[in-house]
Amino acid sequence: MKKRIISVFLLLTVLAALTVGISALVCTNCLSIKNYVVGIEGITHESKIVLISDLHARQFGENNKRLIQTIAKQQPDAIFMVGDMINKDGNAEEVEIVVELISQLTEIAPVYYSAGNTELQYMKNGGTDVLCAVRQAGATALLDDYLEAEIGGNRVNIGFTMGHFDYTSAQWSDPPDYAMEAEVGADGTPAIVLMHMPESFISDIHDWWTGDLYLCGHTHGGVIRVPGIGGVFAPTQGWWPKYDRGSFSFDDGRFQMIITSGLAGHGWIPRIFNMPEISVIKLVGI
Repeated sequence: MKKRIISVFLLLTVLAALTVGISALVCTNCLSIKNYVVGIEGITHESKIVLISDLHARQFGENNKRLIQTIAKQQPDAIFMVGDMINKDGNAEEVEIVVELISQLTEIAPVYYSAGNTELQYMKNGGTDVLCAVRQAGATALLDDYLEAEIGGNRVNIGFTMGHFDYTSAQWSDPPDYAMEAEVGADGTPAIVLMHMPESFISDIHDWWTGDLYLCGHTHGGVIRVPGIGGVFAPTQGWWPKYDRGSFSFDDGRFQMIITSGLAGHGWIPRIFNMPEISVIKLVGI
């Protein structure tokens, strides 16, 4: 009996390891689509946005051919890239991967790019100006500012920020991105904010925010997901993150947040039971 129990245990261990290994392989090479529908007051024409993040200089096919083809099939009116498209210790070659990707995506739809913590760290360490490079490739890229744009026939304001996780309302008047937050939707124009780090929502600072929809990344979907439970670990949030991926509503629906689980693993840790994700968001009026 004891030998039988040991044999069953070893078999289950092998099967579990095999399952995890296959999942890691699939989640390294395949892409998934996650669809959302978001209602915003002031949207008069139904339109579609593609949201991607956390590429970390990976490539899906030669020159990201599969990624580009998958995005093109969605027929978006705009493409939003919300940061960490390179690594913080990256190089000019990684920037070139993103530049080439953007140059091809702009043939599909207008591209809007917001920096994540890795782009800012890369530039702080003496790397090339990533935002300048992506602008030259055809994307619109700002930092802690916003602009007016047209998406699918709708006039919208688009804000750009990395976001923060350790500020409180007492520090509200200091960081420049908070000034943007107070202004981006203040005139009643539908406002979409590209905010790489969703951890900003953990504190009480959003009491002053005026955006309608916040689009985030950074979490890698929890990197490793336990089926039926959720993500195991997210950068900044740590173990068993509350905001790992998906759609969230705040202040009785006053504004909404969508976190895309991104495209790459976290450092040397592969994605497991967590497919690389392209988020597709349909904007509708309410």
